Amino acid sequence: MEWFLRFDPAKAKVAIEAAAPVYMAGSCFANHWGKHLQSLRWPSNYHPLHITYQPKALLQQLSLAIHDQPVNDEHWVEVEGIWRHLDFHSKLGHPELKQAKQQIERNRQLAKSALEKAEYCVITLGSSLVFQYIKTGLTVANCQKVPQREFRIHQLPVEQIVDQILQIQQLLEGLPQMKSVIWTVSPVRHHRSGLVENQRSKAHLITAVHQLIDKKPGALYFPAYEWMMDVLRDYRFYEKDKVHPTEEAVQFIFEKFTAGYFDSSARELYAQLQQVKRMREHRPQFKETKAHNKFIQQRELIKKRILDQYPFLSLD
Repeated sequence: MEWFLRFDPAKAKVAIEAAAPVYMAGSCFANHWGKHLQSLRWPSNYHPLHITYQPKALLQQLSLAIHDQPVNDEHWVEVEGIWRHLDFHSKLGHPELKQAKQQIERNRQLAKSALEKAEYCVITLGSSLVFQYIKTGLTVANCQKVPQREFRIHQLPVEQIVDQILQIQQLLEGLPQMKSVIWTVSPVRHHRSGLVENQRSKAHLITAVHQLIDKKPGALYFPAYEWMMDVLRDYRFYEKDKVHPTEEAVQFIFEKFTAGYFDSSARELYAQLQQVKRMREHRPQFKETKAHNKFIQQRELIKKRILDQYPFLSLD
């Protein structure tokens, strides 16, 4: 008896090489992937300007990072004693305005440096609903707990989304090392907007990404949304909030990504790095035993084999 719907996506047109630098940006789903690769010591970065759900907001942040564009000073707000910027995630807030500005500038520079080294970029879009700040008439990335009456919320039409992600694609293709951009749509539900509105939002994103792929050969699609919605359909694959996928579900979908988008050398390295990570996290009951010494020797031997091939990796 089969408990899952069979799903065999078309073979990817790109194969990420072993230890190729990867930049991940977008929703919290991409954040999980970025943290996972970093925990393995794979050369990777999650967008230092943090979680961003809408394509327009991500376009603004990437333009800021790559082209050194200025931050909009009219979008600074003080909420509950914390200075935050409407164009960035709340993690970049600080009780002191000067410190908050310095933090954004620091992270902007980190993003620029990582993007210039990246060979592949994975972008996970979360929502096509946008918040327009009435004071400036501009769309923002985060309402930052500012009263909702200060915003207009509306659904972007597909045509505008296509234009925005096309600009992102062109921006990334202009980077010195970039080989390919892989687009995904986050399976995390934005239920606070309403389930009907969430489905409409996701449908607009999926339609827009496929229109982009039809226009740009360098743009690819990985069906993270479909893996979650059509294969892992049971609520046991969700956290208690019934919105976010469990760690196991996120890992399952990432394994599908590596199977489809990593070449054989990358898959081999990925498996070796997973083994080193497990061994690194092992906590023995007694460290002075012969068995533990043998375990350490085995771990160091595996690390040596990896570093002989990829000496630029940091496995400590």
